[in-house]
Amino acid sequence: ADSINIGKGFGPMHSSYFICYGIEASLLKCHYYTSSCGYSYHAGVECESPCIEGSVRLEGDDRYEEFGRVEVCINGTWGTICDNGWDNNDASVVCRQLGYSPYGAIAKTSYFTENWLPFHLYSVNCSGNESTLLNCSYSTTGSCYNTQDAGAICQGVGIAHNNCTDYAVRLVDGATTKEGIAQICLNRVWGTFCSKENHYFYRVDANLICRELGYNGSGMTYFVESSSVDVLLVADMSCSQSATSIKQCNLTHYTKLSRCDARHTAAVRCHNCTEGSVRLIPYDSYFEDVGRVEVCVDGSWGSICYHHFTDNDAQVVCKHLGYTALGSISLGRLRYYNVIPLHIVNLNCTGNEESIWDCPSSTQGQESCTVYSDASAACHGFAVAYSDCAN
Repeated sequence: ADSINIGKGFGPMHSSYFICYGIEASLLKCHYYTSSCGYSYHAGVECESPCIEGSVRLEGDDRYEEFGRVEVCINGTWGTICDNGWDNNDASVVCRQLGYSPYGAIAKTSYFTENWLPFHLYSVNCSGNESTLLNCSYSTTGSCYNTQDAGAICQGVGIAHNNCTDYAVRLVDGATTKEGIAQICLNRVWGTFCSKENHYFYRVDANLICRELGYNGSGMTYFVESSSVDVLLVADMSCSQSATSIKQCNLTHYTKLSRCDARHTAAVRCHNCTEGSVRLIPYDSYFEDVGRVEVCVDGSWGSICYHHFTDNDAQVVCKHLGYTALGSISLGRLRYYNVIPLHIVNLNCTGNEESIWDCPSSTQGQESCTVYSDASAACHGFAVAYSDCAN
C-alpha cells in the first residue's frame, strides 16, 4: 500500500496524526491524536491486491523495471531482503526469475532504500543456478538496519557471456595490444566503462587498469564511440592512490539513470616507461608542447609538485625534451582527472642544466601536495629569437 494525495475531502476531521508500525490489526490500534489540519491535507491510501507467493519485483524508479530494490512476496505481502551476504549469485537468481539474463546481474546493497516494508528474508545464499529465489537457502529471521535493502541490476536476455573472472580487465579493438576499449568482467559478462572528458563523475583509472594488465608505466584515457551492442557495466570508477587492484575501487554500476551511453565509452592506452624519461601530457589535447610534466621513476610515470616549479625548472624540462629553453614557462597546475603518483616535490633548477636529473630535487613534503597539484609547462616547438628583455 502507498500513501497518496487524493485531494480535498468532506466531512469532519477525526484524527490528524497517526504513528503506525505496519503490524497493527486496525488503524485505531496505532498511536494517534487530533489537532488542527486543513482540508487540503486529507490523507489517502492506495491498496495493492495480494501478491503471488514467492514472486519478486524490482522497485525504485517507476520508469525502469530492470534495476531496483528487490521485493519478495511472502504470505500475501511484499517485503524486502536484508543485504547481509547479498552477492551476484543471489542477483542472478532474481534476474532469471524476472525473465532477464542471469549473466551480468549485479548485486547492490542499501539500494533504493525505504523505511516501512518488513524484511521477509535474511542471509540469502544462492548458488546462482536456482530458478526462483525461494529455491535458495535463506532465513526468515535475523537482524538488519532498515536501510539495508538488497537490490539488483539486471541485463537483457541474450547478452553475450563467458567464463571470465570477476574484475578482470582487457583492452579490445585497439590499433595495438597496448590500447583499446577498456572492458571489465562482472558476473561472467565483459562490459565497458562510461567516461566523459574532464567530467568529475565519470572517471576511469587508466593507471590502475594498465598495472592490472602487467604494464609498469602509466596509462591515459581517450574516448571512442562504441558499438551500441556493447554492454555498459561501470559508470564511474573511483580509486585511492594506494589501490593496487580494481577490487579496491568504488565502482558505480551503470543503469539507465546514468548520464552516459555508447557515445561515452572509455578507451585506455598503456605505456611502459624507461627510467629517467620525461614527457609532457597534453592538456585537453590542444598542443603537444603544453601539458603536465611526467617523469619515470622506478618503472612508473609520476608527476612533479607545482608548488616550487618555476620557469627555470620549465626551461630545463623543455630542453630535456628537445625544445628550446627560450620562452619556456611554468603553467602552475592544470587540472587532470587521472591521478598519478607524485615523484618529485621540490625541483630546484637554475635553468642552465641539460636534464632535470642534473637539478637538485627532493621527495620530502609530499603531504603538502594534494591531488591536482601536478606541475605543467609550456615549451616552444618553433624557432624563438633571444632577447634580453625583462620579465
